[in-house]
Amino acid sequence: MEKVAGYPGWSWMVGLFHGGRILTCLMLISILAHCSESGEVFMEGQWFTTLFMQGTWGTAESLSRILLEQVHCAVIGYMLKDFCGLYGKDGLEMGFVLHHIGGIAGCSMCLHFPSLVGLVAFNAVQCEFASAWYNLSVLYESTILNAIYVVLMGASNIATVPIGGWVFHGPIEDMYRYGYVVLTVLIVFLRCGGWVVQLKSLCGGRGGGGGGGGTEVKVKVGKQKTKKETKKDK
Repeated sequence: MEKVAGYPGWSWMVGLFHGGRILTCLMLISILAHCSESGEVFMEGQWFTTLFMQGTWGTAESLSRILLEQVHCAVIGYMLKDFCGLYGKDGLEMGFVLHHIGGIAGCSMCLHFPSLVGLVAFNAVQCEFASAWYNLSVLYESTILNAIYVVLMGASNIATVPIGGWVFHGPIEDMYRYGYVVLTVLIVFLRCGGWVVQLKSLCGGRGGGGGGGGTEVKVKVGKQKTKKETKKDK
């Protein structure tokens, strides 16, 4: 597969399936498994309190907790693969490097959380889900996909504020409390940088009749100037 935006096309596709499907399915199945293990009714929503807010890692025999662990392990593995020399001598851009380091450190720390295990797993999933839409908008250039990404990424970044507040005021040690908030701020800052770039691209595309339309207008204007100059010379 050819390169897309400087990276192999397969890497964008892997990110699309990773964040858009695999993590989402793991999270949903984990909630359903928790309801089965606890006897709770999914539609009544008790699981939000018992799994998200009060949930601990418990024992290795708990399927719901095993699946939550796999959420973090999948994110860690997905990001680690980008440091294995797959992209040649150029490697990753610095923004991606910092984002991946923060993500790996954050998910590794979450595996040691004494509580709130469902909440922090959900935060990882919703962040990666929004990122998957970025991959989709890069693979299939479209104003509509870009607009959806801008909305989802904005909502994802906003959602980290109450989640970070719950973690900060949760029944956890200061090491986890401050570590999680610092890493969250770092990652959201980096994600906002990419979000602003895409927002500017979207606004520019609308003004010029689409992403490719803006370039096309410039070319046409350049041709018109050349024709006028030629007539004057004659």
